[in-house]
Parts: sequence; structure tokens; C-alpha cells
Amino acid sequence: MPVSGPAAVRLCKKLGLDGMQMTDLGGSERNYPLLDERVEELFLEELDGTDFTIYTLHPLEIARNPGIQFDIKSSIGQKTMEIYKKTVETCVRYHIPTIMLASFAGSKFQNRYELGQTIHTLNEYSKIAQADGVRLIYEGFSDTETMLRIYEETGNVKLCYDLANPHLFGFSEPKKDIAAFGKERIDCIHVKDCSEEMNRTCLLGEGAADVAQSLKWMRHMGFDGWYFLETHYNERPLADIGHGLDALLADAAFVREHW
Repeated sequence: MPVSGPAAVRLCKKLGLDGMQMTDLGGSERNYPLLDERVEELFLEELDGTDFTIYTLHPLEIARNPGIQFDIKSSIGQKTMEIYKKTVETCVRYHIPTIMLASFAGSKFQNRYELGQTIHTLNEYSKIAQADGVRLIYEGFSDTETMLRIYEETGNVKLCYDLANPHLFGFSEPKKDIAAFGKERIDCIHVKDCSEEMNRTCLLGEGAADVAQSLKWMRHMGFDGWYFLETHYNERPLADIGHGLDALLADAAFVREHW
């Protein structure tokens, strides 16, 4: 979105969207702005009396930095745990039902040890969230078999699945993943498309990810969860085509048409 914070909620509502996923607005690097009561009040004013839903909170700094793939009792594990507990607190105060964690950038596991530690961390994090009535969901950047192992060994932490990432990173293909995971393992979907060169995102249906077919598979499977548009509409190249919000509305129409 071209704006963040409460203004993003207001803009999404004006655009006719049903809900959103949001990040932590800087998290610990900005002293947890979402936990400031004055900021919280602005968000709750935007949400009051509406059906608009902030469905999941993505603590982006946990994904960007090492932490979840190491011993939870280590100094780096404890620092990440502190951030995570603040995330749970935020979800409770904002009535956000889920937390989405992802393993990419600094948090991506590189070997069997780090995979095992990631699974252990997700298990502990899930218990903490459940104690406060919040669910943990997970987006991995791994092959089908690894993701199935993570699901089976984390007390059924459901998955956030991205329809374009298998093409962008080459670790699988959507048809195989969707068939293997089934609707019972997938909590929500990230929707974006990628260019033939695999170096940028583009309007849905204009790239190499065959998003329309993936949406068709999801529909036939009976999936009825959330779809989140994950293209950065306020950045190039889409921002060069015209108004980024027009591209967003075009993509929203694409999803509704093909689902």
C-alpha cells in the first residue's frame, strides 16, 4: 500500500477490500509503535462498526533477522522470543486472530540442525499464542516434503501458501504443493505473479506463475480461506504503468473472477 498504519486500513476499506495482513510497523526497531495506546486508538477507530478484518500480523523483523532457526534459549533466541511475545500482545489488543511467521532472508534455515530448531521454535511459539487465543501460521520457502514435515511436527501449525514463490525460487510447483497440502493444511494464500525473467512481480495473469490455474485448483479443493494480494503496487514497475491502486483493484477483480 502507498500508506501505512490506520490510513492503510481506511484506504483498504474505501477500495472495497474485506481485510488485510499487516506488519509490525518496525517492531522493536521503533519501540513497538502498535503498542502505543494512541496508535492503537487510531486503528480501533478505523475498525469500529465495520466488518473489515485485520486477519494476521506479520512481525517482519523476525523474518528478516536470524533467530527462529537457533536454540530458543540462546541470546539470539531470547531476543527473538521477546519480539514474538510483543507480537502476541499486539494481536490480543487489536483482536487479530493469527500471527504469520516466515522463514526467508535472515531467518531461513540452512541445514538439518536449523530446520530442527525452527520446528522446535514454532512449537513453543504456537503454545504461547494459543494461551492468548491467537493462532500461529507459517510461510516456508522450501520444497513440498520439508513443508509437510514442518506441518506434521509443529502440532498442526497451518501454512500460509504463496502461489508464485515456487516459480520465483524454484523449490516446487503449485500443483504438487496444493495436492499434497490439501485445504486442511492451508490457512491463507498469498497471491502474486512474476515476470518470465523471474526478477519482478507483475499484474496477475500477465506473468509466468499461471495464477488463474492455481486459483482454480484452490477452488476445486474447496478452500474458503483468505487471499492476500502481495504485490507491491506502489513500487516499480507497476507504479510506472499508472496509479498503483488501479493495479491493485485489477488484481482484486482477477482473484474474484477466477475464484
